[in-house]
Amino acid sequence: MTEPADICGMENTEKRTKRVTWALAMTSNTPIAPCAYERGLLDRYVLGHLSLDQVLLLLECHAAQATHPADQLAD
Repeated sequence: MTEPADICGMENTEKRTKRVTWALAMTSNTPIAPCAYERGLLDRYVLGHLSLDQVLLLLECHAAQATHPADQLAD
């Protein structure tokens, strides 16, 4: 049975899981270990709910909001 995400050209869950597990192992107990928000995005990526490009875009938007919180209040 083909996963819905595979139809869109994404890899299967097993490949995504292996990649995320490797990345988490490499960053464990380091300053670049993912925060809760980043872990949530990775979980959604593993499940096939987000593409890697979508994860990157959401991270960029989140970082922009964190560095310019006063700009958000002016809107």
